[in-house]
Amino acid sequence: MAWTNPRTWTDGELITKAIMDPHIRDNFLAVGEHLIARKTADQTVTSSTVLVDCTSMVLPVLANEVWQATFNVLYTAGTTEDMKVAFTFPTAGRVDASIMWMSATPAANVLDMFGTTSPTTSTTLFGNGVGSGRYLAPIRVIYVGGANAGNVTLQFAQNTSGGTATTVFTNSTVWAVKLA
Repeated sequence: MAWTNPRTWTDGELITKAIMDPHIRDNFLAVGEHLIARKTADQTVTSSTVLVDCTSMVLPVLANEVWQATFNVLYTAGTTEDMKVAFTFPTAGRVDASIMWMSATPAANVLDMFGTTSPTTSTTLFGNGVGSGRYLAPIRVIYVGGANAGNVTLQFAQNTSGGTATTVFTNSTVWAVKLA
């Protein structure tokens, strides 16, 4: 949506939805991404490759909506275990996502994840090992909705089951803007 210059209001003017939407609602949507969710507690998976919902990392959507979102994932994982991620979303929707992060080498890595099947095929993010700090993996997503409402939810697990915890940390966030 494009920015609409706000109008000058007059005393006694009848305010209708048709007048308000382009000047208030659409302008709020046009200014860019808004914080949708912030993870309020660390979440850990150990010795499991079964994808689990990443609590708080949820984008609620209505039927036929189109969203652009960034899932900023602060995480750590063992160098053997690594971390895999996927998305669930409402039936008849579509997710197109791109993930960029630095490996322990260090080297930049970019992976794409897309599809109409929920959950999406998982993508592996390399682990950095115990005590090596955290990674930030920004995951850029375009969600195109179908006839169903629901949630676009990030899932994660260990890629290889092991004893080194894979953790998504507090303050991971979801930023998004509705495009249509």
